[in-house]
Amino acid sequence: MKTVLSQSDIKEVWKKAEGKCQCSEPSHNHYNIMCNKPLEWESRGKADLPGCWEIHFRGIDGPGREYTVEILCCECYKLKKTQHGC
Repeated sequence: MKTVLSQSDIKEVWKKAEGKCQCSEPSHNHYNIMCNKPLEWESRGKADLPGCWEIHFRGIDGPGREYTVEILCCECYKLKKTQHGC
C-alpha cells in the first residue's frame, strides 16, 4: 500500500485539481459545490502566502488500495482538520 506521495504524484493531483481547492464540504458553506479557490504551486504549506494549499488524505480506495487525496486551500484544510480530527 502506498503511503507517501512522490513529487510526481503531487504534481499529478495538482494538475487534476487545475490549481484550485477541491473542497466540497457542506459545512464550509460551499453548498455542495467545490470551493475552487485559486491556489499557487509555490505556496504549499505556507499559510502566510496567498494561494496557500495542502494535500488532504481522504482515505484508502481503488484496486491498488491506495490513498485518495485532494488539494485544499489552507482555510478548508484547517477547517477539515478541526472538524474531523484529520
